[in-house]
Amino acid sequence: MVLMKYQYCFVQQKVVPQNEVIQGRYAQQGVKASDLFTTDEMPPTKSPITGKYYTSKSQLRAEYKSRGYVEIGNEYDNGYTPERETERGMKQLFKNMKQNFKERLNE
Repeated sequence: MVLMKYQYCFVQQKVVPQNEVIQGRYAQQGVKASDLFTTDEMPPTKSPITGKYYTSKSQLRAEYKSRGYVEIGNEYDNGYTPERETERGMKQLFKNMKQNFKERLNE
């Protein structure tokens, strides 16, 4: 048996099922409060850590957390490209190696 939750809707001025509550500026557009929430479901997404596929955001984040990783989520918005990061890492590696060779030669 599924219990319905009810809430007072100030726009409709009556108690209605919670998914029919209309909030403020969305009232004119006919948007329901339930339309404004994000779900836990997502398209199958491959974990970059284990290669396992997840359709639940919370399960994927739990895996990250259990292994000590933190999901940031804005890398690509800030111009991140894996190829450029690999290239940058290699340049830094060679720079460090070159510096170490110089220091050892001068000893």
